[in-house]
Amino acid sequence: MSIAIKEKNYARKKCLNKETRKNREEYEEKRKIATKLCGRNKREMWNKKIEEINGANIKKNVRRFYKEVKEMNKEYQPQNIIYKDEKGKILTEEKDILLRWQQYFQLLLEDELQPLEETEKENENTEELEDTDKPTYKLKLSAI
Repeated sequence: MSIAIKEKNYARKKCLNKETRKNREEYEEKRKIATKLCGRNKREMWNKKIEEINGANIKKNVRRFYKEVKEMNKEYQPQNIIYKDEKGKILTEEKDILLRWQQYFQLLLEDELQPLEETEKENENTEELEDTDKPTYKLKLSAI
């Protein structure tokens, strides 16, 4: 099946690059073949699933039977993605969400484009901190 899909995708790219009657017909033919194969594989998968459920019912495996039936009957539920602004307020409008993404990426770019001097100063400060002695167990206890 994956070979048929790859051939279909290749024919589609070829058709998009240069749309001729021959390329279009070739793409439509490959698309029909890929669609039939996908449908056949989907039917086989569902038949196999039904056989497994029937086998669980025959073997009196009630828990597995109901679990599989529940899974088959479950509908698709899209995942809700919630976007929040800097203050934690939920954004609902597309315009606000796009503006928040713009602010987020600008912040990322600003962090990447920090001048080299600032990062060198930060490295020097961390080296100074690393040179200090680490507190002993007794010092930790006395601090508590």
